[in-house]
Amino acid sequence: MRGTYSISRPDQLAAIASPMRQEIIDVLAGRPGTSIAAIAATLGRRPDALYYHVRELVRVGLLLPAGRGRGRRRREEALYRTVAPRLAVAYDPLSPVNIARVSRAVASMLRLGLRDFRRAFSSSSVIVSGRRRELWAGRVTGWLTGAQLERVNLLMKKIFRLLNEPRRDSRARLFATTIVLVPLERRPRRPGKEKTHARRP
Repeated sequence: MRGTYSISRPDQLAAIASPMRQEIIDVLAGRPGTSIAAIAATLGRRPDALYYHVRELVRVGLLLPAGRGRGRRRREEALYRTVAPRLAVAYDPLSPVNIARVSRAVASMLRLGLRDFRRAFSSSSVIVSGRRRELWAGRVTGWLTGAQLERVNLLMKKIFRLLNEPRRDSRARLFATTIVLVPLERRPRRPGKEKTHARRP
């Protein structure tokens, strides 16, 4: 995919095992050229809690300096951007180091997803139905042919592409989507057992 950087180095994979660093990358992917104070405001955190994590992401090459700008108090602040418009984790099932570090990064993503779901669900204003539904969770299993798997991958890429678009409207809100697609242990199909099963809490 054009404009995508592959996170493959062990130090980079170790860096994104931190949920806070993943959040920082999420914000900068949609708003390149953003200060630490602005990132903190978006995430509802204190700026001094982010400096160390931003430095680490710069050190491993996932964030880059993007000049300087004026903050809310007219003070000059350093700006940052991601190394590319989109970042993607590289999977290498033949490398034990890659397996361990990617698994830790994915575990961090899932923890973030659960935390974000709980926070949103506890809000009385969250929309849980209709065309502008804001909250989803589900687990779906089903038998897929090669052609169907291609369609699933295309749909997932469309979702990520849409979420990676730069913020152009000040009314836009920050959303997160966590997706895991895994092949389950192969078992012989039994007649009448090929239905798709879905659970949506």
